[in-house]
Amino acid sequence: MFLTSAQALLKEFLSAGTLWLLLFFLLTTPFIRLPVKAGRPQLGWSLNLVLAAHLLLVPLSVSLRLQGTDKLAKLAVLGYSLATLFVLITIATRLLYSRVFPKVGIQAPQIVHDLIISSVLLVGFFVLAAHAGLNVAGVIATSAVVTAVIGLALQDTLGNVIGGIVLQLDKSLDVGDWVKFGDVSGRISEISWRYTAIETRNWETVIIPNSQMMKSQVTVIGRRHDPQLRWRRWVWFQIDFRYPPTEIIQIVTKALQSADIPNVAADPPPNCVLMEFGDSVARYAVRYWLTNPQIDDPTDSEVRTHLAYALKREGIPMAMPGQTLFVKQGDPSKRGHISSRELTNRERFLCRVPLLSSLNEDERAQLAEKLISAPFLAGEIITRQGAEGHWLYILAEGKVSIRLRNGEHENEINQLEAVDFFGEMSLMTGEPRISTVVALTDVLCYRLDKESFQETIRQRPEMAEMIAGVLAERRAQRDQAYELLGEARSQHVAEDRISILAKMRRFFHIHD
Repeated sequence: MFLTSAQALLKEFLSAGTLWLLLFFLLTTPFIRLPVKAGRPQLGWSLNLVLAAHLLLVPLSVSLRLQGTDKLAKLAVLGYSLATLFVLITIATRLLYSRVFPKVGIQAPQIVHDLIISSVLLVGFFVLAAHAGLNVAGVIATSAVVTAVIGLALQDTLGNVIGGIVLQLDKSLDVGDWVKFGDVSGRISEISWRYTAIETRNWETVIIPNSQMMKSQVTVIGRRHDPQLRWRRWVWFQIDFRYPPTEIIQIVTKALQSADIPNVAADPPPNCVLMEFGDSVARYAVRYWLTNPQIDDPTDSEVRTHLAYALKREGIPMAMPGQTLFVKQGDPSKRGHISSRELTNRERFLCRVPLLSSLNEDERAQLAEKLISAPFLAGEIITRQGAEGHWLYILAEGKVSIRLRNGEHENEINQLEAVDFFGEMSLMTGEPRISTVVALTDVLCYRLDKESFQETIRQRPEMAEMIAGVLAERRAQRDQAYELLGEARSQHVAEDRISILAKMRRFFHIHD
């Protein structure tokens, strides 16, 4: 009896193709990349479960047949045949999705994979059931009424399923898209049969039924026919009427377009527009294009910071309530105390600047009144090579990088720290900027224009010789960066010193 059962079991395993199925499973599964959800691969557990069901149903069918229950045995045969079909079709479609389609450039939705498996299993069920001698026609006839009842009871579920199919097939939405749906804003992480999952910036996952996604308006953020992801953002600010709108727009636009702000597109460039007039203030907006919608608020903050620094450098305050402004104007003693303290700090600072070390106390006090505070953020371009120069910059705090561009390449030739200076060549000789200066840290500079410094130079002509030496030394550094000097560096410095001094005397109208 045992021998007979063993022979029947072996024969059934061979006729069911179990050994070939196991071999196919072991050889192909290492090459399948299964879809991952919530850190766990999908389909892996179902494949293992169905394969285990096949291995259990084969001996069960033999046992039922030996006991004389042929009908139940046929159902067991139908079960392990369907299990075999499921394993084969699942592995085949996953190989197509993970290996073949990427190589030929085909991007088929995940739901197509599920439809293929479902359709093949449905057809396979009727074929195998008919082969097993089951009355399939009777099942179909009686299932019509049942289907109608189930359809009425599951209208919402069927709507979600159909919505999921449509969303994935028409590609109106895709996994990875940033969307806004009502009050929910985030990135689509999954489009399943029943729902669409949206991951928000607050580390939440919102589950929205597909039927609602189909009925409501959904905004896809940063996507048009242009393949680049860009989303226009608005940053609002107010300035009072004392300052011309053309000046505000020019200052802000220039500052933002010259700054390298992460996640802000260079094309189209940021711009500033006057939006409306309010009570004693003009309302402006900075418009820029964000390249990563996940970092919206932090990038807005960066833009606001650059905006505030640009206005502060020009001495333009943000609009304040009128009553607050009048209270401050009505307290001249406090305003005088602050001004006097700032003037004292500037005079002390000028004592530390080597370029101005020969000035006496009165000259320093006179010059301190003409200094203009100019703060810069790390990464901002302070001066640009080739631009017209109007300012001498004295570095009070922070560190800057001096860079030269030769063709497409830009190299750093020096770094300056407080209390150094730069921009002197353009100020003293009228030449365009010879280098680009970039803030490496947050920087505080004092700016000095030609007119403010011209009087001091005329009163102290001997300062021109010292400044000419500094300028010649720095020009030699620039030429060395261009590999134009070599061993004759000291000779070039001396010759440049004489040439620069002559230019300075002509520029500032200094006579011997």
